[in-house]
Amino acid sequence: MYNYDGLIRETLERLKNLEEQLKIADQVIFYQLQAEKARLRLLLREAKKNEALSKTM
Repeated sequence: MYNYDGLIRETLERLKNLEEQLKIADQVIFYQLQAEKARLRLLLREAKKNEALSKTM
């Protein structure tokens, strides 16, 4: 007879590990998006500054 209790426990442990990995991946993606947003804001600020300078020349 197969040990279903062991299989269930193993499956639940795998699910728990996957949930933890997913939480970490979610945080990594969030911080990567925040960094990209900040980078784009800096680029936009620089572009506006350059545009203003070119209009004064």
